[in-house]
Amino acid sequence: MVSGTVENSSTVDSNGRGSLVFVEPHCVDADPSWSSTVADVVQRLPASAPRFVACAPGVINLMGGLAELGGGISLDVTVQNVVCVAAQKRTDGRISIGCVDPANTNGSMPLVAACEELRNGRHFGNGLGKSAEKRPAQQSEVVDAAMSTLAELIRAGIMRDQEGVSLQIRSSSDDQGAVRWPSSTAASVSVAAAAAVGRSLDAAAGSALLASFAKYPGCEPSSGPALRTCAFLADAQTVCCADATTGALEAKVKLPKDITVSGADCGVAPMNLAKKLEQARAATFIGRILTDRILRHVGLMDDSWDGRLAGVSVADYVEYVRDRIPTRLKGSEFLARFGPAEDGTTVIVPSTLYKVRSRTEHHIYEEHRSRQFIQCLSSAVRPLPLNDLIDCGEAWYASHWSYGQRCGLGAIEADSLGNFLREEGVEQGIYGAKITGYGCGGLLAILHRDSEGAFQAIERALDVYRARTGRNARLIRGSAPGALVRGAQPM
Repeated sequence: MVSGTVENSSTVDSNGRGSLVFVEPHCVDADPSWSSTVADVVQRLPASAPRFVACAPGVINLMGGLAELGGGISLDVTVQNVVCVAAQKRTDGRISIGCVDPANTNGSMPLVAACEELRNGRHFGNGLGKSAEKRPAQQSEVVDAAMSTLAELIRAGIMRDQEGVSLQIRSSSDDQGAVRWPSSTAASVSVAAAAAVGRSLDAAAGSALLASFAKYPGCEPSSGPALRTCAFLADAQTVCCADATTGALEAKVKLPKDITVSGADCGVAPMNLAKKLEQARAATFIGRILTDRILRHVGLMDDSWDGRLAGVSVADYVEYVRDRIPTRLKGSEFLARFGPAEDGTTVIVPSTLYKVRSRTEHHIYEEHRSRQFIQCLSSAVRPLPLNDLIDCGEAWYASHWSYGQRCGLGAIEADSLGNFLREEGVEQGIYGAKITGYGCGGLLAILHRDSEGAFQAIERALDVYRARTGRNARLIRGSAPGALVRGAQPM
């Protein structure tokens, strides 16, 4: 194992502001053990001052992965793998970030570039994120997430003038493709850095801080507010139900002790995800505007309606909206009538032909399925009756189909693996499987019995998938508590 170093020399500009220093982390061999991961990040910081460690789990989305586009809820669970962050207060008013990537085997790691704007809390729009040439080509999303979180800590006054921190970050797994880590990084950095400067976060303050994370350039959509809430506040083996737009937690529902959720990495990276998400966002925006006009025209919605597609019932959609929304609409036609989007994030391209109806109804049906699923978990007698489990699984299969057919965010590999799992069936304890989060491949969530027989059935399905596709699929199992639930540990 090669030890990294942290630069501690002081540089302060003419205004007395510290800057983000250059730190070159080093590659280490992957180690799935939490204790090894914690020990690694701790030993990279000098023992001359207290060090604090926080760990946040990876998060798998179950349902509602696009829900922020339609204003719905997101259902998420944690996995056993974690991002560990060691933090140490500095006395020079500077910030340093070291990122240890166990998936990187060639020893070359990204550097963190200077960003004075981080010190005074201004957004990256005036600094590092403004232009690509200021950002190192290999800078990872983990480092982006850490910088964004520190900027929010500064803005919120949790880190004060001339307070700096040194961070060392490492995940306990090389699972960088299937489970997205920005949310876990943001959660663990917030808890560890706050502890290092002598302050703590409660649930409300931490959730508000993490909800602001997405406004920074470089933060991928796969780290939405609901995922960060789960990484921050979840209990193990618990489904977090949160508002996908704000991250506000609605409920935490414990999975029955004989039922669990696992992830299956398809071994394929999402293809053209950013472009497809951009088109889905624009089509959803168009659908929301048209739905608003239609419902107001028929007298169903008054001025108190907030325009969320998720707030439209399936019955109202079918009776009043579906046949009035065009299947396809060119961007130029919409712009000529309604003008450009005013939400600051949606771009409607005049030449693009948007599939408006299918993208719109996905959000309405997905919200209905998500509500039914969480209601079944929270109100049913434990253990869940077999019929309820079958119904929950069917909702997952329907959600999987909707991602691919209504949203255009499916993947052949995910379909294939899902079919192999479904063939094993409820007799083997497998009740449902679906593509997760933002789709286009990557990861399937599996709802199954927590039994050796069910795990064997999943492995059989994975073996068939590997043999037929040549992909290196693997199972992701287990669950862990969120960063705030676990807390920061002094070392």
